[in-house]
Amino acid sequence: MAHKKANVSSHHTPATLHSTQDLTPEAYQRRIAEAAYYRALARGFQGGDPVSDWLEAEQELSHQSSP
Repeated sequence: MAHKKANVSSHHTPATLHSTQDLTPEAYQRRIAEAAYYRALARGFQGGDPVSDWLEAEQELSHQSSP
C-alpha cells in the first residue's frame, strides 16, 4: 500500500487555529507540541530539528495570544 505524503502547512495546523489566551500552562504546552509535530510532518519527518520545531511553534503561538 502506497503512503501519501500529508500536505500540511505549518501556519494552518489545528494547534494554531484557536486562541491560546485562556489555556492552562499544560494545554498551552500541548498546543506547542502539536504545532511542532505538524512542522515535522509537513517536511515528511526528514531533516529539521525537534528543538527548532518546538521553538518556532512556541513563537508562533505566543504571537497569536498577543493583543
